[in-house]
Amino acid sequence: MLERYGFRRIQRSAFLGETTYARARDVARACKMIIDEETDVVHVFPVSSDSWRRTIVVGTPKWSAGAPGNAVFAY
Repeated sequence: MLERYGFRRIQRSAFLGETTYARARDVARACKMIIDEETDVVHVFPVSSDSWRRTIVVGTPKWSAGAPGNAVFAY
């Protein structure tokens, strides 16, 4: 579902994408409709452009160069 919203998988259960805070809330609501809240969890981490520029990556990143977004979704 997150890939359909345009987010990219960066690990098995972590997605990254550029969005507004309002759209992040909409995506979180969509996630709520498809998860089992007793056993599943979705975290939405807004990341400012400044924080993204200071990210330290060890290994090969799974996204293209530059600041790809303002939120990370993980389940």
